[in-house]
Amino acid sequence: MSSVSDGYEQFRATARRLVEALGHEPVLIGETSPALPRSPQRACLSAVAACDVVVLMLGAKYGTVQQSGKSATSEEWERARDLGKDILVFKERAKPESTRQADFIREVRDYEGGLSYKAFSTRAELQVELVRALRRVEEERREATDFALRLPEPVSSILESMRVLFPDSLIRTQRLLAAAAAVGPDILVRLTEDPPIWATQPGPLAWEAIAEFIDAGCMAGGSQVRTLAIEAGSQRRSLYLALNAISAAERAEDGQGNGAAHAETAAAEATAAEIPAEHPLHAATRARMRRVPEEVLAAVREAALQDSEDPAVCELAAGMLAWAFLEKDRPEEALAALDVAATRHPGRPWLLLQQAQLTLRLGLAPDLGTIRKPGLLERAHQLAVDARDRLRALGGPSHRAVCVACQALAAL
Repeated sequence: MSSVSDGYEQFRATARRLVEALGHEPVLIGETSPALPRSPQRACLSAVAACDVVVLMLGAKYGTVQQSGKSATSEEWERARDLGKDILVFKERAKPESTRQADFIREVRDYEGGLSYKAFSTRAELQVELVRALRRVEEERREATDFALRLPEPVSSILESMRVLFPDSLIRTQRLLAAAAAVGPDILVRLTEDPPIWATQPGPLAWEAIAEFIDAGCMAGGSQVRTLAIEAGSQRRSLYLALNAISAAERAEDGQGNGAAHAETAAAEATAAEIPAEHPLHAATRARMRRVPEEVLAAVREAALQDSEDPAVCELAAGMLAWAFLEKDRPEEALAALDVAATRHPGRPWLLLQQAQLTLRLGLAPDLGTIRKPGLLERAHQLAVDARDRLRALGGPSHRAVCVACQALAAL
C-alpha cells in the first residue's frame, strides 16, 4: 500500500483492515513489516517487487522528496509500473497542496501511459471502491488463467516455465494474450515498440510465448516479436531465424521485381546465414531460400524435421514439404505432408487452413472423379470451419477460412 504517511493514517488503517478481512496480506513498510537491515527506500521498493497488487492512494500532499528528487510514493509508483504490477489508484477529493503533487497526479492519470482511478472523500467510500477493485483484479486474473490453459503448445509450456521465477510477468503475459484474443493482435505488436520491464525481466520467455501465440493465430507481427526473443537469448533462436528468413523470402516472392523485394531477399539470406551450420534447420532453410524443391525435400527428410515433437518445428517442416511438392505440381503429396503434421499435432489453425485450401483445390480439379469429389469438398468445408473457430478463439484473422468453407459448400 503506497501513500504518504503524514495525515493519511486513518485511510491507510482502513485499507489495511479491509485487505486483511478479504484474506490478503497488506504490506505497509514501518507498520506491518519487522525491523529490516536495509534502508527504508530499499525496503519499500523491495516490497513493491514482492507484492501482487499495489494500492496507490493519492491525496493533497506530495511527501518528502528523496535523494532521487522524487517522493517515496512516486518512486514506488514508478517501480510498480515498470514491473507490470496491478496498480489500483484511489485519489482523495482534495486539492493538491503543491505543483509537484499536481504533476504527479497528472502523470498517474496520463491518457496514454497512465491509469484510471476512483475518487473518494471518506473511509467508507475508500472501502467500497477498494473491494470492487480487488474483486475485479481477482476475476481478471482468473479469466486470464483459464484462457491460458486453453492455449496450444508450445505457448502453454512456455507460460508454465515462467510460473515460479517470474509470476508477475506470467500474469501480465496471460492477460495480454487474453486481451489480444478479445480486441486483436495490434496490442502485441505495439508492445515491441517500447518493451516494458515486465516483458524483458524473464529473458526471452515472454517474447517466446507472444511469438508462438501470434504464429498459432496466423497473425501479423511475428517477425518483430521473434527478433526480440532472439536478442534476449532464446533457446529457440534457430527456429525463429528460420521462420523470419522464410517469411522475408515469401514477401520477396510476392513482390518480385520491385526494390522492396530485393531488400526482402537480402534480409532473408542474411537471417538464414545466422542459423548454425550444424543445426537441423540450416540445410532446409537454405534450400528454401534457393527455391530448390528437391533440396528442400531431401533436407527436411534427412533431418527428420517432420517428426519433431516441437509443434512449431513440425509445422514449419510440413510447410516446407508442402511448398516443395506444390512447386513440383504434386498437390496430393503436399496435402499428405500436412495431414501427417496435423495428426502429430492436432488443432493447429495454420495447418488446418492449409489442409482445407489444398483439399478444396483437389476437390475442384476438373479431372476428378464424381465419387471422390463430394468427400473432398465435405472435408475441405469441415477443415475450414475448424480453422475458423480456432482462429477466432485466438483472435486471429478467419476470413480465409470462411472463404474456403463457403467455396466448398457452394461446390457441393
